[in-house]
Amino acid sequence: MSSYEQADEEAELNLANSTPGFQSLRLISGESQSNLKYKMEQLPAKLSNPFTHIRNWIKEELMNLESLLAAMDEKEACNTRKQKCTKLLASERDLVEKINQNKFHVKLMLKSQEAKSDFQIELLRSIKRREEDIQTWDQIKKFLIVY
Repeated sequence: MSSYEQADEEAELNLANSTPGFQSLRLISGESQSNLKYKMEQLPAKLSNPFTHIRNWIKEELMNLESLLAAMDEKEACNTRKQKCTKLLASERDLVEKINQNKFHVKLMLKSQEAKSDFQIELLRSIKRREEDIQTWDQIKKFLIVY
């Protein structure tokens, strides 16, 4: 038995006890009011709290702002990464020049001529990769600025 039916029966008993000869009228239950009873039972499931919508909207706006700030920080980090890559590129180019001119360098001190040529090939590959990385950092920065 639902709480509505219990409340309806209690109200009917109280009314019958207080006024003899009075025929009660069922407001919630009964043959003609079944639709009203169903609507009242379904009402709590249909209602929603407007504060949850406002809270979710505020959370969404905060997340949007945080993602915008993260993108701005990442854009600045792209500049620092590009500068770091440029410095490493310059140092590797200097090292390749020293190898070509047979100048003394600590990294080459105990290496044979063949190891020096292999090291030079690796440096040239690294230089090419760093040049591509610098261009990639520029593209990433442009992408972050646009979007």
